Amino acid sequence: MKSTESNFAQKKLSDWYPALICLSLSFIFLVYLTFSPTGKTELAVVYLPGTEADEGFARTINAGAYATGVGGFDNIVLVTVSNEELSDEVISQLYENGALVVINGIASGGCFS
Repeated sequence: MKSTESNFAQKKLSDWYPALICLSLSFIFLVYLTFSPTGKTELAVVYLPGTEADEGFARTINAGAYATGVGGFDNIVLVTVSNEELSDEVISQLYENGALVVINGIASGGCFS
């Protein structure tokens, strides 16, 4: 009877492998997107949930970037940096202004539009 129970437990654990692999790959991809915006001119900036679009636009403009639209939620602002040489400075200023995440806007377009 014990062998049946252990086989059942092994089957249940093995059922989770595809989900865990998918979750791990998704996490790695999000980390890549988080650190990839250096030198990019189109960005998506995620502020705290509950941040109104007007406040997000104001924070973005204060950082020296152009707010070009709102993503799927009001706390996501689509941004363009006009001077690519200053993009690193603008990204650091966005973080100082309260951005949680700044990611490549082209890569994130499907998720946030």
